Amino acid sequence: MQKVGNSAMTTSKILLLSLSLVILATFNSACVKGIKGMTGEERSMDVMIGSEVRVRLAQDPVTKAAGIRVAVFEAHVTLNGVLPDEEAVERALNIARNAKGVKSVINNLEIKRAEPPE
Repeated sequence: MQKVGNSAMTTSKILLLSLSLVILATFNSACVKGIKGMTGEERSMDVMIGSEVRVRLAQDPVTKAAGIRVAVFEAHVTLNGVLPDEEAVERALNIARNAKGVKSVINNLEIKRAEPPE
Protein backbone atom coordinates (compact mmCIF):
# COMPACT_ATOMS: atom_id res chain seq x y z
CA MET A 1 0.00 0.00 0.00
CA GLN A 2 2.78 2.36 0.76
CA LYS A 3 3.99 1.91 -2.81
CA VAL A 4 0.64 3.11 -4.16
CA GLY A 5 0.89 6.25 -1.99
CA ASN A 6 4.42 6.94 -3.22
CA SER A 7 3.28 6.40 -6.79
CA ALA A 8 0.48 8.93 -6.33
CA MET A 9 2.91 11.35 -4.72
CA THR A 10 5.38 10.86 -7.57
CA THR A 11 2.63 11.48 -10.12
CA SER A 12 1.64 14.67 -8.30
CA LYS A 13 5.25 15.86 -8.29
CA ILE A 14 5.59 15.17 -12.00
CA LEU A 15 2.36 17.05 -12.75
CA LEU A 16 3.48 19.97 -10.59
CA LEU A 17 6.89 20.01 -12.26
CA SER A 18 5.29 19.86 -15.72
CA LEU A 19 2.94 22.72 -14.88
CA SER A 20 5.87 24.76 -13.56
CA LEU A 21 7.81 24.18 -16.78
CA VAL A 22 4.83 25.26 -18.90
CA ILE A 23 4.47 28.45 -16.85
CA LEU A 24 8.21 29.12 -17.08
CA ALA A 25 8.22 28.55 -20.84
CA THR A 26 5.25 30.90 -21.28
CA PHE A 27 6.92 33.58 -19.16
CA ASN A 28 10.19 33.19 -21.05
CA SER A 29 8.38 33.50 -24.36
CA ALA A 30 6.71 36.71 -23.18
CA CYS A 31 10.07 38.13 -22.09
CA VAL A 32 11.60 37.49 -25.51
CA LYS A 33 8.93 39.73 -27.03
CA GLY A 34 9.95 42.51 -24.65
CA ILE A 35 7.98 44.86 -22.46
CA LYS A 36 6.10 46.46 -25.35
CA GLY A 37 5.53 43.18 -27.18
CA MET A 38 8.34 43.70 -29.69
CA THR A 39 11.21 41.39 -30.50
CA GLY A 40 14.76 42.65 -30.72
CA GLU A 41 14.53 42.33 -34.49
CA GLU A 42 11.43 44.56 -34.58
CA ARG A 43 13.13 47.18 -32.40
CA SER A 44 16.20 47.07 -34.65
CA MET A 45 13.98 47.55 -37.69
CA ASP A 46 12.38 50.62 -36.06
CA VAL A 47 15.83 52.08 -35.39
CA MET A 48 16.89 51.47 -39.00
CA ILE A 49 13.68 53.01 -40.36
CA GLY A 50 14.04 56.06 -38.10
CA SER A 51 17.67 56.53 -39.11
CA GLU A 52 16.88 56.29 -42.81
CA VAL A 53 14.01 58.79 -42.56
CA ARG A 54 16.10 61.26 -40.50
CA VAL A 55 19.05 61.08 -42.93
CA ARG A 56 16.83 61.56 -45.98
CA LEU A 57 15.01 64.50 -44.37
CA ALA A 58 18.37 66.08 -43.45
CA GLN A 59 19.69 65.63 -46.99
CA ASP A 60 16.62 67.01 -48.75
CA PRO A 61 16.96 70.71 -49.64
CA VAL A 62 13.32 71.44 -48.78
CA THR A 63 13.16 69.63 -45.42
CA LYS A 64 16.74 69.78 -44.14
CA ALA A 65 16.38 72.94 -42.03
CA ALA A 66 12.93 72.12 -40.67
CA GLY A 67 13.96 70.16 -37.58
CA ILE A 68 11.34 67.47 -38.11
CA ARG A 69 11.11 65.00 -35.24
CA VAL A 70 10.74 61.36 -36.26
CA ALA A 71 9.31 58.60 -34.07
CA VAL A 72 8.93 54.97 -35.12
CA PHE A 73 6.98 52.20 -33.43
CA GLU A 74 6.37 48.84 -35.08
CA ALA A 75 7.32 50.35 -38.49
CA HIS A 76 4.72 53.13 -38.16
CA VAL A 77 6.46 56.51 -38.57
CA THR A 78 5.21 59.67 -36.88
CA LEU A 79 6.46 63.05 -38.10
CA ASN A 80 6.24 66.11 -35.82
CA GLY A 81 7.28 69.68 -36.49
CA VAL A 82 6.46 72.96 -38.16
CA LEU A 83 7.15 73.50 -41.85
CA PRO A 84 6.89 76.62 -44.00
CA ASP A 85 4.33 75.34 -46.53
CA GLU A 86 2.28 72.44 -47.89
CA GLU A 87 5.02 71.52 -50.38
CA ALA A 88 7.47 70.90 -47.52
CA VAL A 89 4.88 68.82 -45.65
CA GLU A 90 4.19 66.66 -48.71
CA ARG A 91 7.91 66.28 -49.35
CA ALA A 92 8.54 65.11 -45.77
CA LEU A 93 5.61 62.68 -45.90
CA ASN A 94 6.83 61.19 -49.19
CA ILE A 95 10.34 60.77 -47.85
CA ALA A 96 8.98 58.87 -44.85
CA ARG A 97 6.57 56.77 -46.92
CA ASN A 98 9.36 55.71 -49.28
CA ALA A 99 11.73 54.50 -46.57
CA LYS A 100 12.25 50.75 -46.59
CA GLY A 101 9.98 48.86 -44.19
CA VAL A 102 7.55 51.68 -43.37
CA LYS A 103 3.98 50.46 -42.84
CA SER A 104 2.35 53.87 -42.41
CA VAL A 105 3.12 57.53 -41.76
CA ILE A 106 1.28 59.60 -39.18
CA ASN A 107 1.30 63.28 -40.08
CA ASN A 108 1.59 65.59 -37.08
CA LEU A 109 3.30 68.27 -39.15
CA GLU A 110 2.00 71.82 -39.04
CA ILE A 111 2.34 74.67 -41.49
CA LYS A 112 3.75 77.87 -40.09
CA ARG A 113 1.25 80.58 -40.84
CA ALA A 114 2.63 83.93 -41.79
CA GLU A 115 1.99 86.49 -39.11
CA PRO A 116 -0.08 89.44 -40.27
CA PRO A 117 1.88 92.67 -40.61
CA GLU A 118 1.41 95.08 -37.75
